[in-house]
Amino acid sequence: ALLNRERTGRGDLVEVSLIKTAISSLTNQARNWLVAGKQPARQGSAHPNIAPYGESFETADGRLVLLAIGSDRQFFDLCEILRIERESVTEKFSTNQQRVAGRRELAEILSSKFKTRDSSELLERIHRKKIPAGIIQTVGEALSAPEVAPIFLSANGLKGIRNFIGHFPFTASATTPTLLPPPHFGEHTEEIIARISSR
Repeated sequence: ALLNRERTGRGDLVEVSLIKTAISSLTNQARNWLVAGKQPARQGSAHPNIAPYGESFETADGRLVLLAIGSDRQFFDLCEILRIERESVTEKFSTNQQRVAGRRELAEILSSKFKTRDSSELLERIHRKKIPAGIIQTVGEALSAPEVAPIFLSANGLKGIRNFIGHFPFTASATTPTLLPPPHFGEHTEEIIARISSR
């Protein structure tokens, strides 16, 4: 709309519907319903059309590993890492369609193997094979990551995080603008009154 205004001088009305936005996020589940009449069941973060994708498995040291297996090769690489003999899963789980259909049985097999392995050693091998997976972190763990430090806000003894993290302008030499924390009640009253009075 802004580009159109600059080019033509004509403005536009931009509307965003919350319900349309929410429904559009149901792409996979909506397709399952519209094409196959399949009523989705609760399945947490598990992907309805790919398996194992979005499921988490507990390791021997009590960490949860989230998987995002997107291909047959990744699945069989995972089986190799978990020491699951290929022959034992080929008949039932060699294709994604079979893995989705047998999701519950497959999860039990994977779960029993994950429970015998340490998370750090397992993740190292998984990432070496380029399999998408990661540890599910607590909020405290996520906030302690060094990449998060630039978006912390602290003022008047209060702490928070920015909900706007863009960098403007988009140049290598530009500095990130300073965003002020929410003001205390009446904090800027005198400043605002003085600005209005000087007009």
